[in-house]
Amino acid sequence: MTNLGRLTFFFAILALVVAARPASAEVLRDEATGVTFSVPKGWFVAQAADMLDPRDVEFGTAQFQSAVRNYRGPKPQAVLKYKEPYPDLNPSVQFQTFPKPAPDISETDFLSAAIVALRMNLNQAAIIKPVSVVKLSGRKAAHCVFDYVLTYAGQTIPVRAEIWIAEASGRMVLLKTAAKRDDAKALKELRSVASRIAFTSAR
Repeated sequence: MTNLGRLTFFFAILALVVAARPASAEVLRDEATGVTFSVPKGWFVAQAADMLDPRDVEFGTAQFQSAVRNYRGPKPQAVLKYKEPYPDLNPSVQFQTFPKPAPDISETDFLSAAIVALRMNLNQAAIIKPVSVVKLSGRKAAHCVFDYVLTYAGQTIPVRAEIWIAEASGRMVLLKTAAKRDDAKALKELRSVASRIAFTSAR
C-alpha cells in the first residue's frame, strides 16, 4: 500500500463518531512535532480506545470500508463539545501527525490528492470549498471543506468537515473539524476552536 493510500485511511477514520471522557489535561500535545492543542473549557477529550468500531458505521464504498476496517495505524487526538452519550453527531476537532509521503510534496498537493480519493469513496461526498492556501495559527496550511454522509445506529447523518494540512518538524499535521451540515452555530464555533492549535517549531 502506498503512503498516499494510507492517508485516505486517516481521513476515513477521522470521519467516524467517537465517545468522549472529561478532559484530563488542558493541552493536548504531539510529541513528534511539539504541536499542541488547547482544550476549550467544558469540552471533552476522546482517546483512541474510545473510537466506535468502524464495522458499526457506514460511510463509503465497500472496498474503502473494508480497507478502513482493517486499518491498525495511528489514531488522532480529539476533543468533543458534548459529553457522550450524545443523541446526535457530536461537534469535534481532531488532529494527528504522520511522516510526509515524499520529501518534496507540498501541503496543497498532499491534500488535493487525498480529496480526490475521498470524493470517489465517501458517501455523497461533495467539495464545498476547494483546496486553497490559508494561515492556521500563523502557519501556512492547505485547507478544504467537504460534505459527506454517514449512517450509524439507523441514522443517516449529513456531515460537514473542514480540513487543514500543515507541516511541522518534517511531518504533516492534519487538523479536522466536523459537525452536522445544518448546524451553523456549531460549524462557526469549530472554526474558532481550530485556532487553538499551536506550532512551536520551525517549519
